[in-house]
Amino acid sequence: MSSQRLTLREAVIEAIDLEMERDPNIVMLGQDIGEFGGPLQSTMGLWERYGDSRIIETPVAEQGVVALGIGMSLNGLRPIIDLMFADFLPLVANELLQLATNLNYMSNGKARAPFVLRTRGGDGPYRAHPQNMEALLSNIPGLCVVTPGSPVAAKGLMVSAMRSDDPVVYIEPIFLYQGPKEAVPTEQYAIPLGVAAVPRTGGDVTLVCYGRTVRVMQLAAAKLGKEGIDCEIVDLQTVTPFDRETVINSAKKTRRLVVAHDAWMNCGVGAEIVATVTGEVDLAARPIRLAAPNLPIAYAPVLRDNSRPTVDNVVEAVTRMFH
Repeated sequence: MSSQRLTLREAVIEAIDLEMERDPNIVMLGQDIGEFGGPLQSTMGLWERYGDSRIIETPVAEQGVVALGIGMSLNGLRPIIDLMFADFLPLVANELLQLATNLNYMSNGKARAPFVLRTRGGDGPYRAHPQNMEALLSNIPGLCVVTPGSPVAAKGLMVSAMRSDDPVVYIEPIFLYQGPKEAVPTEQYAIPLGVAAVPRTGGDVTLVCYGRTVRVMQLAAAKLGKEGIDCEIVDLQTVTPFDRETVINSAKKTRRLVVAHDAWMNCGVGAEIVATVTGEVDLAARPIRLAAPNLPIAYAPVLRDNSRPTVDNVVEAVTRMFH
């Protein structure tokens, strides 16, 4: 099997390119996605290959663009709607949360809106647009929310998102956008939505994560391994619906649970995971959530670096469970 080393950004572009080549009904619409190359170079090369008829530039009108994409999806196309940053998701709440997700239920399955709303979110070297909105979306029935934690996952999950018959919000972690690179298979492949990955197995503690925190957990697990603590990592990949079976089975094995995400702690994804696990598993220690405080994500680096999970506070939290 051949592969090439890609960043997360490059892996997503490759998935879109190969799928657009396969399916002429896939179109992309959004701001600056044409000759400019997309926000943070997120569509580099696609306009040159597919032109204005399939890479469609739009005005700065987020609500209208999402409404247009929904209309396209109801008429046989499979649009990828590019929303510059996840901070702008509240601008399209009515179209996304009240219209697109209800169509299947209101029509008794006769109307479907198969589109991907692609955006970028969370902290990164650009220091702008750092908010994390996935928990707001996770409360809505009929909506799938995906956040990859590696280039390999990014490509396979984007393929499944584009092939889904339901709306998918695909949030690309800005922190991982330009690296680290990973060997990604050159052929097209799909990673099923709603299925978690277990990139590291272990018997002492379950570390649940997604997006940027996958890398954090991997580094923390390596440090903890040197101290004799054997960590199992569960990368959700799909935040909603999350893979309850994999999370519960891992927690049953280790009987210890730490959840880390960059979004706010209050009513966050971590709270749902802890509630799910504690309802099914007799844990040996109190579960721990690591997340942002209930404040807007700060611009200043020293404040921002103290408002998100780090390798050190994951190590500290896990170590505390064994004392």
